Amino acid sequence: MNLHSRTSALIVCALLLATPPAVAQVFDNTEELAALQQEMGIAAEELRANIDEAIKGMQQIESVDASEQAVFVNQYFDSIEEEARSVLTLVSRNSEFADQVLMMRSNISALIATLEAEDVTPTRDRNLARLTVAQDEYNVVMQQIADAEQQIVQAIVTNNTTRSDALRDIQIGAVEDAVSRLQEVAEGLVAMASVMEAISSVAIDNPGGAIAQQ
Repeated sequence: MNLHSRTSALIVCALLLATPPAVAQVFDNTEELAALQQEMGIAAEELRANIDEAIKGMQQIESVDASEQAVFVNQYFDSIEEEARSVLTLVSRNSEFADQVLMMRSNISALIATLEAEDVTPTRDRNLARLTVAQDEYNVVMQQIADAEQQIVQAIVTNNTTRSDALRDIQIGAVEDAVSRLQEVAEGLVAMASVMEAISSVAIDNPGGAIAQQ
């Protein structure tokens, strides 16, 4: 019990005990009424705190984009996208890598043409076979690279969708939290109403009181 509640209870007791006999007769159970007054004070204090928390919870819905969770999500996906795009730049059509890839294809084709123009010998045939296999593998690898590039591009789009989903989840979580805090306010109001009804019941429905005797 805090000082405010104890003081309220003592004041109620003092007032009830100091009332004239005709009035005191109405409120026979002064101790019970004092206890209910104390309970009322505690309920009111808890309700004020719950209302403050509910206000904070509702304010967080509006500022969720600046919350620690939202900032983390944005920074995380920004970092992933930045890394992905930097790699795509290295293998793009205008990159040094792409230039070398095209040069390599030309060199393979030129070397094959040279071998095909030579006299047929076991060595020439063996070298031509090896080079043809290498050319086929080159084509397979280049297709893998092209497919991977498209996968990365699609992954960037997917990750941005995931980012939006994560931010939306944070927003919904803030709403759920605010509703939970509002529920505590509702429960506090119900509790206070119950105490007030109990006060009325004790003050009026009193077998030894003047009202009951009327």
